[in-house]
Amino acid sequence: MSIVVSHRTARAFHQLPLPLGDLRRFPLEPAPLKTGAPCACSIAYARAALQRSGPAEEALENLEVIVSKPSERRVMPGITCHLLGGELPARTLLEIEKGVLVPDVRLCALGAASYLSLRELIEYYFELCGTYALFPGGNESYRKLKTARTTTEDLRAFFLAMRQRNHAAKALRALRYVRDGSRSPMETATVMLLVLSMREGGLGIRSVTMNHEIPVTKAARKLTRRKTLICDAFIARCLLDIEYNGILHEQTDQRIIDAERLNALHAMGYEMLVIDRSALFSVLSFRRLMASIERHAHIKQRYLNEAFRIRQEELRTFVLRNCRKPDDSPSTP
Repeated sequence: MSIVVSHRTARAFHQLPLPLGDLRRFPLEPAPLKTGAPCACSIAYARAALQRSGPAEEALENLEVIVSKPSERRVMPGITCHLLGGELPARTLLEIEKGVLVPDVRLCALGAASYLSLRELIEYYFELCGTYALFPGGNESYRKLKTARTTTEDLRAFFLAMRQRNHAAKALRALRYVRDGSRSPMETATVMLLVLSMREGGLGIRSVTMNHEIPVTKAARKLTRRKTLICDAFIARCLLDIEYNGILHEQTDQRIIDAERLNALHAMGYEMLVIDRSALFSVLSFRRLMASIERHAHIKQRYLNEAFRIRQEELRTFVLRNCRKPDDSPSTP
């Protein structure tokens, strides 16, 4: 009998810096999931296997598993059973040890729609499609990754193939706001403030891309040492490059490079707006920053009423909860 961990347990596993390419994948072709009812021994075995992989102990206090039939559900201390019926796509389960399986990142992302709010789901998908991973347990630290664990294109194709499953519509809705390439929780926070709908407190700007490349034209080559300029967030409809300046940008050499960048962009007809890493944590600085973006993006003032400002402040507080303040103290916006 196999134990298939899921939901928050699977999410904690995928936050680890583990090489997954060599793990065996099941099923070999689309087939119904067959698990059997979990027992105390099998759960203990699965928990030990996960501990050897490295999730924090608190992430394993309550093991979440999926079963294939309602009759296989068990009420036991330390586990929660979820039902997953129907056909399972090929190669969507990874075997971390014999008899212990975890959903791949796509199936894990779909499962997250059952327990995360829309905002939390959007934020999680940014993480999966970016080059960072929060540490299991949800603290404010994160590790950098060489490559993203998935892409918005791959997730969209998977969710569409699974659109008859519960929560697939919610997953697809969340994915509309996600962009590939975020490098940190602060970059995710910044872009969420731009792309989320006004109903959610965002500015509703859909034409935002991350890591957008702008080739330096011949006329601007004498102004910068770069041949290509990479934009943190680029709004195509107003040719605006929004740069998040972390602590690296405070170094003297980097400030020179940043000034060259600004000169080259202006010479090519682009605008650049810099977000200092402390601006989002100050209510007044944040409002001035948003006013500047609203002006550049030509957002009509009639949409920016007091009710919207309340939603915007709620969103700001939400997206900053996993980010550190400039003084590296825990964030309490």
